[in-house]
Amino acid sequence: MGEPASEPELLLRALLERWPHLTTVINSGTFPPDTNPGPLIQTITAQDGPNKATFVAMLDCLEKNMSELIAQRDRSQSELSKRVQDVEEYDADLTRATKRISDLDELVTTQRNEVDGVKQALERARAEIAGLNSKITDLNTHQSMENTRVAEYNRRISKLQDEKAELQTRLLQATTTNGASILLEKTSKPRRTTTNPDKFTGGQQDTAKRQSAYERWKTQVEQILVVDAECFPRALDTLTFITSLLSGKAWDAIQDGVQKMNANPKDPELWTWHDATELWRALDRRYILLDSTQSAKNTLDTENRALVGRVKNPYRQSRKR
Repeated sequence: MGEPASEPELLLRALLERWPHLTTVINSGTFPPDTNPGPLIQTITAQDGPNKATFVAMLDCLEKNMSELIAQRDRSQSELSKRVQDVEEYDADLTRATKRISDLDELVTTQRNEVDGVKQALERARAEIAGLNSKITDLNTHQSMENTRVAEYNRRISKLQDEKAELQTRLLQATTTNGASILLEKTSKPRRTTTNPDKFTGGQQDTAKRQSAYERWKTQVEQILVVDAECFPRALDTLTFITSLLSGKAWDAIQDGVQKMNANPKDPELWTWHDATELWRALDRRYILLDSTQSAKNTLDTENRALVGRVKNPYRQSRKR
């Protein structure tokens, strides 16, 4: 067992228990010689006297204030440590943000260079397009001039053909110098080797059926024009033949054009259609409204579904019978 504590030590322990902060400050403080308050405190607290209660109350007040100051100091130090930590985090965030800004600046510079390259390429493309448009304009102008020439040549050819036919008629009716009629041997007119198809009326209500009927009729007429081409030497002959095979609503749609042609047989410029190609184009726009390939595919799909149905239920037909 250790030695028993002396009276000063016991008093110091009592002081530490009652005024720990104040006692610690006094014991750790450095005072001038003969001014250390420790012995005074020990003397006053050890002896009963009239001033002991006042002195103890004063020490209690000092201890309380010191405790509050120490607690406030601890809170301030804790808050300061937190602020220091926040500042360090802010500094780290600032460093990362600065690095990010630097990276973005490099990226923006790169993208600007790319945009400049694209702009330059776009300008070159625009210049090329402008050049091509200029060439296209020149070609269109040239084509328009050529079309005008072709139309003029066609008009002259038609006129010459009409004059030729008129001269042949006059030759057949020519007379000799003494007034006697001369019957010249008339050139035999080519004979047709094909027969005309039924006239196309365009009266079918179903668009697909009407288009199918038109395409079938057109193919038959085109075959006649190829096989018996000698029977249709002039554009007027061809147009008259095609329009003569139309009736009903189909005839009503082209009647005005036929009337213009009949009224001006020797002036194709006044016709609605100058040749068979233009007439076919007008008729196609009116009667070919569906994609023939898609229509055929739909028909084939319908037939295939019907066939699959019969294969899946082979006894249906026998039961119906």
